[in-house]
Amino acid sequence: MKKILKFRPIFYFALLAFFALLPLSLIEEHSFCPLYLMTGLKCLGCGVTRGFCAFMHFDFAAAFGYNSVFTCAVFPICIFLMLEDSLVLLLCYKNKTTRRSFLEQGVGAVFDLFKGRN
Repeated sequence: MKKILKFRPIFYFALLAFFALLPLSLIEEHSFCPLYLMTGLKCLGCGVTRGFCAFMHFDFAAAFGYNSVFTCAVFPICIFLMLEDSLVLLLCYKNKTTRRSFLEQGVGAVFDLFKGRN
């Protein structure tokens, strides 16, 4: 399990690079939202993928147009959590110490919450 943790920063970088290299024209015309496809109604998450792609291409106006809540709040928080998690993992690997990042603490709390229900 510890070996897998070392690859999380590489996964984060690959994920961001994928969306940065993905052409916007490939996803602009299509909706991936099941609610929108079945009913024609937009949900709160509609436009997140397109907004994420536009943000990674530094087209902030288009990203804001696709989903303003994601662009202003969720995306910066996600980037912060990925960077902080990567930094903690790299420092722990370098210093041979153990410390949990905010992301690990949050995921652990969610698992503990669901584990307590059973």
